[in-house]
Parts: sequence; structure tokens; C-alpha cells
Amino acid sequence: MIAALVGADIPSALVRACGLEPRRIGLCEAENALQDPDVACVVFSHLRACYAQAYHRWYAELRDVRKTPELVLLDLPMTEGPGARAYALARLRQAGDRLSPLTGVRLDEAALLRELRAAVEPSGTTGTVPDSRSPRAVIVGAEEVPDSVYRVTGAGLTVVATEGPAGYGSGAGADAETAGTDPWKILLDRHFARASTTSKASLIRRAEALRALASRAGADTVVFAADPLDDAAAWLRALLLRADAAPRVTTLPELESGGVRPTPQESPAVVAGKRSTPSTSSAARTGREGGRSRKSLAVISTFGAYQREWFASIRSRAAAGEPFAVVNADTPQEILRALDIPFVVNQWWASIVAAKQATPRFRRALAEHGFPTDNEAYSSQGLAALFVPDEEAPWGGLPRPSLLQTVRSEDALVGIFEQWAEAGGADLITFDRSAETRREFPLTWWDDLPDRWEETLEPERLDLMTAQIRESIAVIERRTGRRLDPERLTSVLHLVNEQEEYYRRIRDLVAATSPAPVSIADTMPATMIPQWHRGTEWGRDAARDLHAEVARRVDRGEAVCARERVRVMWVGRGTWQNMRLYQAFGESHGAVFVWSMYLGLAADGYLRYFDRGRDPLRSLAARFLTMGDELRMPSWSAAWHVAEARRHRVDAVVGIADAEPHVLDELEREGLPVLRIRADNLSLDGGGPAEHRIGAFLDEHFGRLR
Repeated sequence: MIAALVGADIPSALVRACGLEPRRIGLCEAENALQDPDVACVVFSHLRACYAQAYHRWYAELRDVRKTPELVLLDLPMTEGPGARAYALARLRQAGDRLSPLTGVRLDEAALLRELRAAVEPSGTTGTVPDSRSPRAVIVGAEEVPDSVYRVTGAGLTVVATEGPAGYGSGAGADAETAGTDPWKILLDRHFARASTTSKASLIRRAEALRALASRAGADTVVFAADPLDDAAAWLRALLLRADAAPRVTTLPELESGGVRPTPQESPAVVAGKRSTPSTSSAARTGREGGRSRKSLAVISTFGAYQREWFASIRSRAAAGEPFAVVNADTPQEILRALDIPFVVNQWWASIVAAKQATPRFRRALAEHGFPTDNEAYSSQGLAALFVPDEEAPWGGLPRPSLLQTVRSEDALVGIFEQWAEAGGADLITFDRSAETRREFPLTWWDDLPDRWEETLEPERLDLMTAQIRESIAVIERRTGRRLDPERLTSVLHLVNEQEEYYRRIRDLVAATSPAPVSIADTMPATMIPQWHRGTEWGRDAARDLHAEVARRVDRGEAVCARERVRVMWVGRGTWQNMRLYQAFGESHGAVFVWSMYLGLAADGYLRYFDRGRDPLRSLAARFLTMGDELRMPSWSAAWHVAEARRHRVDAVVGIADAEPHVLDELEREGLPVLRIRADNLSLDGGGPAEHRIGAFLDEHFGRLR
């Protein structure tokens, strides 16, 4: 019986010890494997050269529609630590428990030890070949190694080595010793040694390992065979090109087309991975700013004034030498709040850069320093701030952080924060992104998670995030000299729950009221400004004031569009630099954008009660381990978006590039017309094609007001 293994970090020794014959396949072969009668199971891991979450999503999609053959997700963290080792051990044991019943072979530790000592896991290197006068190449990020070797050889190069998928197994210590008699410890040691140079673990270490591999093999060219959508490859490529004595770097499509191959001496815009000028927005081309929305809510100006005062105080505290942090939105920033460490959320800063029409200047700064400009652009605006003078930046500029914090979700994100920490001299704290591995689990998470999070979530995932939060607290305390007061943290968490309760009430008011009292042009800024202050009395009170104003508008019958007849759902990140887009179709079509993820997630994604003696820190872990699943995991995200569309009585959907395809597909199956705009939120600037496409879409399905 065959086990098809989709992912390089699945140990073949474990599979063999369960009586199955492992067969490694690429992601594109998974569908065919499902039809093969000899395949008893398909085992997915989260490691892929192209997109860190792709395997999770494929697994989740197949899990929803397939009952045979058996599907298994082996979710292994990439960076070592006490919590990560405990989590990896639990997941490896669970995988064995899932595989053994398929063959009736009991997983015996002695048999596993024998297989481990006999197994030769893929190292990712081919070694060298006889000398040739043609250029000698290392292939990077190839899932189908034979095909890539054939294509590179056909382009006139000699392949002397290949890197494992996403760097897995290509670094020092990749072939860990199988010493000792505990097979589980050997599995863990081997995995973490081999995983140390993955993109998810460290893009910088992956680049170092790749340069060492090229040097050992005598290669003068690095060929990227990765998918063009691989954001991590763009950041890895930039790292290689900025190094001293950098090899020639090209891609397989460039090589085959005979195009210009970038070298370290080329212009920064080319190094960044695009053969065009960095400033591509229409605002940069025409000098015209994007449209600003009309505000229906008085609280927005109050919130904006407070935000400016707050940011000025942040700058003053950082200038005075206090620790200052920039954190990604999906990290447990409540710890910093309880420690009274000033911080800014990376996504908030990106929205300010966009809203102030500063994106072209920040893109130019990235390009000038050899960083990609169009890969994870929204997440890299904080890095760009290092290179933009304060007088040219919004609000006087972002202070240089001493602490950075992110989640190891997308491979490119790890690389951005690593290079940010290196360039700015900051300490970096990271958390692993775990995945739901059960075949059956509750889908109505928006009802279950606030009070039944312990019963709804896998205990292994809760254990991992709780352990890593504790580890992060120890690191922050050691580096800042501050000590976390448990009572202060409890107070912060209570304030967060009180704030989010108001957002639920606001969401329900908007959903139930026609014509809508507000649009997302109002609720996006009115929600997100207080959200960046979660855990403070001001944040709680701001949400209360927002609810009071929306309730008054409902009571008075005030509407953003009196002739409303089309209620629209916006799926994806917001166009902060062009909020007027959301108000452009009221007079012409009676169309109101009533839903975005910002208020939706505030209402459903954050509430975690911890009364009845439950651990407050574990409730915080429950909040953040699912962050991203609500928007990305097929089972959860599609169900939630459909539920929200029904709740808001939505008539149409507009989704942009970062909207999940399965979400839009499910909304379409719900009978809703869906417009897909293939552009990211930073590209949808003032007016332009997006507005025309939305207008045409509304014309087609609903016509214009008469």
C-alpha cells in the first residue's frame, strides 16, 4: 500500500514503520494520487517552495469533499523551542496513529528506530557533475527536480546542485545523527536540523546555506525554478543579490527566453524583481491623489485627532530611549500593552502610508536598497520606513523599532521581518502558525469561539501558542528589564472583550438596517483606529461611542444612501488610499458597501472569555492561533463569509487579489454575482480601472437608478 507524500518534511521512516510505502509527489499530482487505487492515503505537510499556506489549503479543500483515501496533515513547526518540540512530537505521534490502522501494522518503536537508521531522507543536493565549460548552476526551489534539471541543461548550463524545497535539508546539520535509542527524539532532531534553513524558519539562513551550496559545488549561477507567485523567492533573490561576491541570479523563465539576467550591478528596480519603474500607481503618474471619502460619523474625526496625539507620544517615548515595537496584526500585542511597551501595528502603518498617498515614495526607497517592491508590498512599508527621511514620511515618520514581532505564516513575511530586524538593529520575536488537522471539527466558529474556545480548538494548537507566548514574555522581559504583572494582563484582556462586544452590536445594527446607516467607508476607519488600541480604556470607550452614534442614526432613520437597492460585500484588504471608491456608486446605482472584514472580524474574531477559572494567557493564545484561519482556511472562511452575506442581506460581492478564491466561489454558489479584481489593495488608487469595472459590473447585474 502506498502513502503519497506531499511535502519534503514528511519522514519516510515513520511511513514505512506503519507498513506503507512512501511515494513523494508534487502538489500538482495530489488529485491524480486520489484516483490511484494503490494509494491508501495522501499525507500533506505545510512545507512548499511556492506558498507556505498552499498545502494547508489543499488539504482543507480536499478534506471537505473527500472521504477516501485517507487524508493526513502533518503540521510541523520550522523553528525549534520547547513548545515547538512538544507540538511536533504530538503531531508525529498523531500521524502514526492515523496511518497504522490503514495497514493493521502496529507502530512499534523498535521498527521505527530500524527505519530511521536505514532511511536516507532527501538532502536536496545532487552533488557535482564532471567539469564542463558551460556555466555551472544551482537550482533553487524546484519541486520537480528532474524536469528543472532538464530545462536548465537545455538552456546551456550544467546543473551541479539543487536546493531542497524551500531550503529543507540544504543547510548545515541536515543529516542529523541517528544516535540514541529514542526514535521520537531522533525524528525531532532530524526534522529541526533539516528545517533550520527553510524560508519559514529563516530566509537569511536559507540564503547563507544557498551561497555555501553554490560555493561547494563551484556554481557561478543560481537559477530560481519557483512559481512566479512565490513571494519568498523575490525576497530570497534580493538577499542573494545584495551579498558580497554574489553569484549571477536568474529565473528559469528568463533563462529559457534568453532575457536579461539580473546581476548585482543592475538597477535597484531590476534587483527588486520588476523591470519597470518602482512607482506604478496612477497617483504617481498623474500627480493626482486618490479620492477621499465623505465621513458620515462624527466620531471618526475625534478618533483621528486622538490617533495623531497618540502617535506623537509614541515618537517622543521612542526618542527618549524607551523600547518601541512594531508588530504584525496577528501577534499577541496584548502582552506589550500589559508591559507598557509602546508599539505600532505594521498593517496600521501601511494603511497610513497608503492613505497619505506615500506608497510611491516608500516603494522607491525599497527599490533603492535592493528590496522587492511588489511582493508583499503591504507588509513591507515598515521596512521601507527605515530608508525614508522623517520629513518625507507621514506623521513625521515611523520610529526605528527595537523590537519586531510576527507570525511564521507566509514565507515572505518571515524574510521581510528578518531583513527589517537586520537593517534596523531590532530584536525579532516570532510565533509559529499552526494548522487545523482534524477531519471533522466545528464550522460555526463565530458562535463557538467566544466562550467555547477550549472545546472548539485542538488542544495541541492551544498548547503550542500558549508555550510560545510564555517564551516571548521571557524574551521581552530579559531584553527590556520589565516584568509582566498578571493582574495587569487580566485587566487588559477584560478591556479587549468589552471593546469587541460593542463591535458585535454595531455589526448587527448595520446588518439588520435598510437602508444602511453607514457604509464601510465609515466603519473601516471607525473600527480600526480603536482596534489598534485594544486593551485600553480609550479603545473600549471609542467602540462604545461608535456604537452609540450608529444606534442614533438607526433610530433617526439616517442612511448613507436613501435610495439603497444594492448591498455589496467587499472581500479582501481595504483601499485605504481611495476610500471614496466605496461611496462612488450610491447616486448612480443605489449601491452601498455594507460589509468588510474589518468590522466583521472585530465582531467575531477576537472575543475570548476566560471566566470560570480559565487561564487568561490560554484565552489569549486561543485568540491568535486562529487569526488567519477565519479568512484563509477553506472550511471556516467560506462558511463565515456566506453567513455574513446572509446576515447582511448582501446582493453582490467584489473581491480583490488577496481574497481567497474558494471564498468567492462559495459566495457565487450562494447565488451572488461576484466581481474579481486582479489587483492588490495598494494598486487600487484614485479612480481608474477598478472604479470602471465595478460600475460596469453593477450596470450588468442591477442597472442604474432612474
